[in-house]
Amino acid sequence: MKSIIKVLYSPEKGFKEIEEKRINPLIPLLILILFSLIINLLYVNFVIYPKRFEFIQSQNLPPERSEIMIKFLSRGFLNFQIIFSSIIFLPIIILITSSFYHILVPIIGGFSEFNHTLLYVICSKFINIFAHYVKFPISLLTNKIQVHMDLAILFPFLNEKSFIYLFLSQIDIFTIYSLYIVVCGMNILSKTPKRNALLSVYFLWLFISIIISILGLKTRRGFGF
Repeated sequence: MKSIIKVLYSPEKGFKEIEEKRINPLIPLLILILFSLIINLLYVNFVIYPKRFEFIQSQNLPPERSEIMIKFLSRGFLNFQIIFSSIIFLPIIILITSSFYHILVPIIGGFSEFNHTLLYVICSKFINIFAHYVKFPISLLTNKIQVHMDLAILFPFLNEKSFIYLFLSQIDIFTIYSLYIVVCGMNILSKTPKRNALLSVYFLWLFISIIISILGLKTRRGFGF
């Protein structure tokens, strides 16, 4: 686990240690799930659940739908969703992402082993989980469910429904650094040329961010043309 921790602050040195020790990805995965479960349960019980009525009122729903929403936002159901998401959904996302990189690596000049792709995807997810631990106390102090630590916060004059705002809201230091960890993992564990890994990972992220922003724009405005 020391090598995994080292990856978080010194990716290249950490991955070189992982390569030498042939670390099994199962233990880091279990620890990641545990950390994810803890922070998400904290969010649900101390941030989301206390503000559930404010959230429902902000949706301007008819009384019948409001009653249904109240049931869905009960403490027990919210906790169940978090447990299911952390234990089932998170590993599935990691497996899908790792499978994608496993296919991509040979195309861009690397030699992929699935255990290696699993390891650098898991390490990158630790950064994403760490971001939630940073945002949680800010949520408590500001009494807000959503905390922005992205580029959109630098442009408060932008319309929240605009494409530029939606795009900038996906760019933050945690995301950028988590992708850099993937790049280092590809380079050291999968022997991919660093330039190829860098261009591929960040180009794909940029492409996906643009698609998500467009879909978010259509969702907020409606899909009519």
